Amino acid sequence: MSSGIGFSNGHTWKQQRHISITALRKLGLGKKSIEHQIEDGAQTLVEIFRQTKGQPFDPSLPVINAISNVICALSFGHQFPRDDENFQKLIKALETIVKFTGGFFHALLVVFPRLMSYLPGLHKEALASLEVITSFAKQEIEKHKKYSALHEPQDFIDYYLLQIDKV
Repeated sequence: MSSGIGFSNGHTWKQQRHISITALRKLGLGKKSIEHQIEDGAQTLVEIFRQTKGQPFDPSLPVINAISNVICALSFGHQFPRDDENFQKLIKALETIVKFTGGFFHALLVVFPRLMSYLPGLHKEALASLEVITSFAKQEIEKHKKYSALHEPQDFIDYYLLQIDKV
């Protein structure tokens, strides 16, 4: 099983990086072809801001949803409605991991992974969140395998599966 670009090194890292950069370029990263997805996210934000009628509100969740949906469009080939339960679980899991990373418990988990498995703490919630993200990604990959569009890749997963098939 591959460790992906984030957790690999050496030759494996170079291969993962090459596949990732090639896929993102073909999907339009850095080109005008990706603009419509960003514009859709921005338009959604404008509408949400308009609905507040100038009243103060916390914009963090709408902004996170908009950014995440652009990333989902590139990765999975589709966006999610704001009220999609699985999408909101994914966002919450990502927030948990971002808050956890770089903290004291993260450092302890890196240095003492076996010991930390016996201790309570924030690392338990972060590991559960990592499982949520992994499960979500696996479901999306299985959908892509089932409804394969590898003859005409539409998103990051399609390009990645195409590379796996070449090996």
